[in-house]
Amino acid sequence: MSNIDIRALLGVPKHANQHRLSRLTMEVHTDKLRIMASAVESYTDELIAALEAAEKRIADYQGLISSLVGVSSSILREVERINNSAGTGKGE
Repeated sequence: MSNIDIRALLGVPKHANQHRLSRLTMEVHTDKLRIMASAVESYTDELIAALEAAEKRIADYQGLISSLVGVSSSILREVERINNSAGTGKGE
């Protein structure tokens, strides 16, 4: 992935960072800085929401892949069993 610590963005520090951004937005002294701080806050919230959604999708896909691997393994075992039975029956 990347060098970003996703756990830090999505975990407990997330709320502290959001609070700092909100406080910064309120405390800046110029309109230009206030607009910039507000934009950073908004983009940060969007980034965190996107990361949370991506983490959920990844977990869902991992579960689906595990299920598919399990089903594939079962099918392969059944095909082997049928082939072995057919091979045993041929020789007789």
